[in-house]
Amino acid sequence: MEEKRIGTGKPGPGRPKGAGDKISRGVKEMVIAALNGVGGQAYLEEQAVANPKAFLTLVGRVIPLQADHSGGVVMTVITGVPRGDTGN
Repeated sequence: MEEKRIGTGKPGPGRPKGAGDKISRGVKEMVIAALNGVGGQAYLEEQAVANPKAFLTLVGRVIPLQADHSGGVVMTVITGVPRGDTGN
């Protein structure tokens, strides 16, 4: 498959190490202040029930940044689809 390129010449160096996020610290602080203004944790708990898809999207964005995997992780995925005995 041919690599898709934008423009000509060599690619740039990319984002430098230590470069800030695309969203500034000020915007993050405003979002946190707004969350605190509508009830903080209690509001998030309400949204988990009322809008589970949006809430789980948020969880998926936050949890990987805070998880400590130094002790190893065991994950069981329950899909609700019966698989039967695979013989393993």
